[in-house]
Amino acid sequence: MRKIPVDYIIECASSVCGVTIGEIKSKRRTADVADARIAAIAIAYELRTDLSLGIIGNVFRGRDHSTIHSAVKAARVRRANDEEFSALYDEIKTNANRWPGPPERPVLFSREGRRA
Repeated sequence: MRKIPVDYIIECASSVCGVTIGEIKSKRRTADVADARIAAIAIAYELRTDLSLGIIGNVFRGRDHSTIHSAVKAARVRRANDEEFSALYDEIKTNANRWPGPPERPVLFSREGRRA
């Protein structure tokens, strides 16, 4: 499974929702910023099962694991009850899944141990 960087998921949420990355990571609670943040957190939790809630919280400027858990639960409820939020969530997730992958590393040595 590809490990899509959480920062890339945040970039996708930023571009889809029309807010800055700084706003998503900030403490602002306006509706547009909160929607982008909740969606990004839930998508990170869904796509990066190798990361703990605490690690995801650290990417979002030191948020506590319980805050991340609350956001994931809120996103589930919102997706079930709010078509607009569900569409937003799906668009961010689709964009995140288009991550091209890590850049290729240059080959510094050939198989024989000599510089390439």
